[in-house]
Amino acid sequence: MKGDQAMEYSGQGRVAATPQAVWDFLTDPNRYGACAEGFKNVKVVDDRRFTFELHAYGQRLKCEGTWLERDAPRRAVMQIQGGDFFGKAKLVNTVELEPDGDGTLVRWHADVNLSGVIAMVVGDRIGPMVERINQSVLACVEREVATG
Repeated sequence: MKGDQAMEYSGQGRVAATPQAVWDFLTDPNRYGACAEGFKNVKVVDDRRFTFELHAYGQRLKCEGTWLERDAPRRAVMQIQGGDFFGKAKLVNTVELEPDGDGTLVRWHADVNLSGVIAMVVGDRIGPMVERINQSVLACVEREVATG
């Protein structure tokens, strides 16, 4: 489809909490969703799936999240898909946790694919949005579960 875009984003941050505490937070859709910018109406479907609405740039996209991999408390891979008649969005977010002194180093990598009007309208703003969501979640984890 015209306007298809594939992008990659990566980052890291440190949280003053144990890897297990960070893991427990990041793999709980309700806790994660309460911190992630633009996530609304998070509902857990089952142990592997959850749904939510993503509100960004004046758009509302119904999404489904699926855990593709969970290796507690070291690595999690989540796929998020959403779309409507304006296009589709798919994100695969990998988070790796590593003990770092009295805290945890959190590394994340996001592969984003957009198609249709969504790609043309928000494509160049996706990078900053993905970065803001990840930074807001790390700050929230710090507030909620920090040990320091």
